[in-house]
Amino acid sequence: MEDRSAPASSLVTRFPAEQPLKLRPEQEGAFVVQALNGDAYAVDDVEVMFLSLDDARFELLDAQDSDSVVRTTALDEGTGLRGAARLRFRVKPDAPYGVAQLAASLVRPEKEGAPDAAASSSLTQVSVEIVPDISKVRLIPYPEEPVVLKVGAPEKQYVYVQAVDDRDHPVEGLDLYAEVFGGVDSPVALMEGDVAHARFTRTTSVDIVMGMLAVGVVRWEVRLKGAVNAATTAQVRFGLVGGGGTGAESRIGKFDIQVLPADAETSR
Repeated sequence: MEDRSAPASSLVTRFPAEQPLKLRPEQEGAFVVQALNGDAYAVDDVEVMFLSLDDARFELLDAQDSDSVVRTTALDEGTGLRGAARLRFRVKPDAPYGVAQLAASLVRPEKEGAPDAAASSSLTQVSVEIVPDISKVRLIPYPEEPVVLKVGAPEKQYVYVQAVDDRDHPVEGLDLYAEVFGGVDSPVALMEGDVAHARFTRTTSVDIVMGMLAVGVVRWEVRLKGAVNAATTAQVRFGLVGGGGTGAESRIGKFDIQVLPADAETSR
């Protein structure tokens, strides 16, 4: 027989509905859970403890303790749910990017059966992904000076772009594009193995740049399409995919390329 008055035995996450919840540094978020009894009825007046599982990333708002806070389940105005408890939290300004968790648990879970089952069902978590504010991302090209491509030169030539935020922290996981200005009429191409591209998108990650390990970078190989009879110039432009809006000029850039015939003398 169903019993609406039975004590709470489980805790479920009701908000966010989709995980991970994506938040930027200094942005606030919410974590809403609902206490249920064995007949799946919501239970009010139950104490729920919220915990930060990553103190470097989260600040619990309205909390006496820096890493935990206790709430009592009741009607939640935001969701309209009974037996609910809500945690407000803020991403710290200097929070590292990536995924971290917040957790909630019944203070006194009551469940018939094995203690492990009670502990498992009375605990729930939410994943939060700390993402950069795209409007504050800027792109840094390497090298800054023009790239020299000479017909017949054996070495491969690469160009690199690093994405950093307003704290000068490298940002991984961003899609950057590079495109050859002039398209098929350009003397150069972006290479993926032996496949030539006029436009090529890569995702920032870890790579070796100028002999040093770098984070938040992409690289493209730039190669001549064929022989040239006289010195000329080319250009490869790059930018952040979806990086328009305010300050967009910091999220685009270009590489100037000097193209030389095989018999030309170079100063580099």
